[in-house]
Amino acid sequence: MLRADIVVQRADDRTTGARLLRRAERTASFSYTQNIGPHRLGLSVLASGDRVDFGSVELPGYVVANLTGQLHLSDTWQLNARIENLLDAEYQTAANYRMQEQSGFLELKYSWR
Repeated sequence: MLRADIVVQRADDRTTGARLLRRAERTASFSYTQNIGPHRLGLSVLASGDRVDFGSVELPGYVVANLTGQLHLSDTWQLNARIENLLDAEYQTAANYRMQEQSGFLELKYSWR
């Protein structure tokens, strides 16, 4: 399954005309998931334009990618894995607040039948 979302907006306060804080005027997200038999593999990408934060601090745009996988081991057991910030992008959604570095997660899931 392929999904794409693109947002183009005016990030300005209608009353004052000032740019809204932490709001990008352009964002795009794309995700693709593929079932491979009982298993699933997915990739998502989020791209965000530049933003302004408190104190007129300019926050540059960024791109973050995530990879997910689900491996069905049996009717009741499933192994889920994901890598967040796949390309280890350095970005901030708020000034002086560094976001998560590349991280990996594993989950072993049991479902009662």
